[in-house]
Amino acid sequence: MFRKENSSVYFEGKKGKDVPLRKSDRLRLRQQAMELLCRSPPDTCSENADSEVVAFCLEQDAVLDAAFLQGALSSRKLILDDGRKVTMYLRSPEDGQNTSTDEISFRWPYREPSPAQCVWLEIDFGPRNTLQVPSVVLLSVLPSSSLPTIPVPHQVSKYLCRGADLMRAGIFQLPLSWPSSQRVVAITVAGNPQPLAVGWLDNAVKSLQDVGPQTQGIGVHVVSCYGDDLWKQQLPPKQLRHNLNREARVNPTGGATFNAGHYGNLGFQEGVRVVPLSSSAESHPDAEGEEKHHGTASSKSTREKTNPPFPDEEETPPVLYGGENCAGMENITVSDDTYGSSKSNTLLDRDMENGEQKMPLEATNEALLHHAVCKAVAALSKSDLPMAVATFYAQYVLPSRPQGTIINLKQTRYKKFGVYVQEQIEQGLISVGPDVANKDPFAMLIDVNRRHPDVQHIVREEKANSPENGSSRLSGPNKLVLIDLYTVPHHFISPLRLNSEAVTAANATSEERKNSSMLTLKEIRALLDDYLIRENLARHNTVHLDGPLTDVLYKRKRTSGDPVQSTPQVLTRKQVALAWQDKMERGFALVKMPGNRIVKLGRGPPPQISIEVEQRQSKKFVTRVRGLESYNIDGRVFCKDVCQRFACAGSVDSDAPAGRATLKKNQVELILQGNLVDALDALLTGEENVTSHGGAKASPYAIPANAISVTLRKGVPARKRRPVPAKK
Repeated sequence: MFRKENSSVYFEGKKGKDVPLRKSDRLRLRQQAMELLCRSPPDTCSENADSEVVAFCLEQDAVLDAAFLQGALSSRKLILDDGRKVTMYLRSPEDGQNTSTDEISFRWPYREPSPAQCVWLEIDFGPRNTLQVPSVVLLSVLPSSSLPTIPVPHQVSKYLCRGADLMRAGIFQLPLSWPSSQRVVAITVAGNPQPLAVGWLDNAVKSLQDVGPQTQGIGVHVVSCYGDDLWKQQLPPKQLRHNLNREARVNPTGGATFNAGHYGNLGFQEGVRVVPLSSSAESHPDAEGEEKHHGTASSKSTREKTNPPFPDEEETPPVLYGGENCAGMENITVSDDTYGSSKSNTLLDRDMENGEQKMPLEATNEALLHHAVCKAVAALSKSDLPMAVATFYAQYVLPSRPQGTIINLKQTRYKKFGVYVQEQIEQGLISVGPDVANKDPFAMLIDVNRRHPDVQHIVREEKANSPENGSSRLSGPNKLVLIDLYTVPHHFISPLRLNSEAVTAANATSEERKNSSMLTLKEIRALLDDYLIRENLARHNTVHLDGPLTDVLYKRKRTSGDPVQSTPQVLTRKQVALAWQDKMERGFALVKMPGNRIVKLGRGPPPQISIEVEQRQSKKFVTRVRGLESYNIDGRVFCKDVCQRFACAGSVDSDAPAGRATLKKNQVELILQGNLVDALDALLTGEENVTSHGGAKASPYAIPANAISVTLRKGVPARKRRPVPAKK
């Protein structure tokens, strides 16, 4: 969640404000912590079980008192990139000069001049849906097993430290129960009982059958982990860490001082990995010296008593991943954590490098390539085809890569994308054809198989991980599409006895269109067909008009002197459908693709962006643009962007000059130097092939092409014909 730099401090370019908490809020947080944490050690079957439980609870209470009731506690509210709201609760470090323990049995171990430590997080998922999560700092002070724990092999830790979520294939053991319904878990390394990460278990994971080899998807959504930005912001100054280590307390579990910057654990190494304590004590040069200086015999005995839940590394079974063509892709996590929101991504490598299992570099790049291609195939629509294979790779495959990754074709067994394409043709994923000159038989992408198992797997994963209504976050160029909608006039319903639910769109597939009376072309034709079948008016390809249908299609108000016009009695089905469509009231829907999410519904014609080019007396051209505000585009910002992209002069007018149509309220008119009609068309629609100007590339806009009206005044040369894709 805090993988990006400064993501725990800044949001939307502003620094989060720390607000001191009242005593009532402190007590509320402490009560929430008691409800979330386990209130008894996991194994209490001995004769002294009752006394062990009492000692465990007393130790927890002392830590919670020190964290929430002592010292200064403040809250910091942040908004992540995916729009999710997070509240962090920061505990100030203990005063380094006050070492008395007469009045208080336990003091906060993090001391000045260390920065404030985050002890608790609240994640807002919506109304009355807040997730309470203890931080890794608080878990480092609490007794072990205060939170349900999932142990993993230490090879996995470096991927978690980079910001990855824990996949189901990497989970071999699940907690037996949870003290609350929120399923918050801690992640530890085998042989090191101190948690390195905390998150929530995915709802799809209910038993051991849902995890382990041959399973797919995210197992634990990581909130905070050792090595993320939250850890970096809480590090003490480097020049003071040595002095702090001499004075600070030692973590009895980890064998190091809390203020050393690694949560008091020798196995936590430089924010990049976590190793078992037995091996870290041998490799850490200062471990023995620290134990002698602080007399930490208890930490050594703790490590000797630790029973790792996994066998020795030689016997640790490798993590396997299902899918013939998606081998290893279950370990690629793509999240916006955008959530989102941040998107984390990782591959579990399988080579032997520095004594660790690591996937070969060739397999890594091949897995990334196939994952990106399947994701791009899922994002394609029928209207996009056919297209050049090179365009498919550049505009769809590359943007579908997990964030922060690179596909190196030279490090795959294919070496070239064309070789990979030939293999996928045999697998039935895509179909290709030759170009116009028949020189390259694999030049054009003709069709794709969206029902391919690999593509369906990607679609299911994206829907399962989607933050809003299960809508897919599949990559690909985002578009806005204008859809024509129709409304049945109210005086048609009674004469034709139309179905009221069908007329009001009560059963529409989208929530925005339900009960709005806005119908698609298919739906209004279904109303007509229903009437023709009910009244038995259809005869093969002809329709015999009855009285109500004739009145609906041809009746109009007559004025004195108008001749009486005869109406036809028999029409073809096509003529009746066109006449019926012509009588409907018009509307429109602005739909965001991919995802089919309706952004705006409206009656009447859709709003238009007007581009007008005129020639001045100096034989130079001027381009005027209006209507950007209808699509939430700031005219002044757009003018600045255009001037930078196309190296032209521009100005913004809020009042129309004499002789021109009056501007609507809150609208402006852009006046740009030169004939920029093709460049603006390409920039607004995102279709780079409309113009050869490089400034139109990487457009952030996605206006529908039919929402742009172009007017060329006298003296302006006609536009070149837009390229039309070849037919299948």
